[in-house]
Amino acid sequence: MEALRSKLTVEVTDEEFDTYLEGRATEMGLSADDLKRSPRVSDLRRDLEEDKIFEQLQTTANITEKKV
Repeated sequence: MEALRSKLTVEVTDEEFDTYLEGRATEMGLSADDLKRSPRVSDLRRDLEEDKIFEQLQTTANITEKKV
């Protein structure tokens, strides 16, 4: 993942992160503010970065299905 992160240009804006936090907070039954103060907040930003990396790969990769 680190190799991909260094090769691809992925930026998470504060607005994107706030939206992501709101969704995760709802899933966890917490407020977004509580989640922002959590020690895991940097892990959550990294999770969003990884999601964006996979999205970028899906849009640019030429993936074909093959029977083996």
